[in-house]
Amino acid sequence: MSVGRHMEEDEVEKFCMRQMSDQESAPFEEHLLTCEDCRNRVLETDLHVSAMYHAATQVRGASQERPMWSWTLGAASSVAVASAVMAGAFLVRAPRNLELQEAHLYAMRGAAMGAKVTAQRPLLLIPDLTGLPAFPSYRLPVVDAVGKPLFTGEVTAADPTKKVTGVTTGIYFVRLSSPAGELLREYGLEAGR
Repeated sequence: MSVGRHMEEDEVEKFCMRQMSDQESAPFEEHLLTCEDCRNRVLETDLHVSAMYHAATQVRGASQERPMWSWTLGAASSVAVASAVMAGAFLVRAPRNLELQEAHLYAMRGAAMGAKVTAQRPLLLIPDLTGLPAFPSYRLPVVDAVGKPLFTGEVTAADPTKKVTGVTTGIYFVRLSSPAGELLREYGLEAGR
């Protein structure tokens, strides 16, 4: 796969179901760093796969000793729940992943890395704005260890949170700048398995 090419539906499904080797999935992970559309498609598919696994677990867990109507009702409710979750994922443009993790970011001195998160899970970045000059908004770019941009967004003092997806295993830096681009703070972020 070329890094610039969008993922095909069958590739998204195979990627989300963990049916690719590390060598096969590497170009997809690199592409996801820069392509919001493909990240959203992967999140939608992850949500679908999760709902199907949950429904299947409930159906398999149904006791054979219960009356048939009870087992059928349980299976039907599992399918209904899974369908509702899937419908919600497709109705909302940017689906909410149930495993959103918070990364509280504090400026630190020395070699300390800062926040540690799990790779491949969506992040809610929450930078510490204490003591900073008041601006209507702040720039919030995320770069990898060599300075390659992963994400650029804005936060405000009223809502200093920003959702980020597509973070693979590695070291990242979250930079907080003034609207004019003056670097105010830099936070370390380590994504692991």
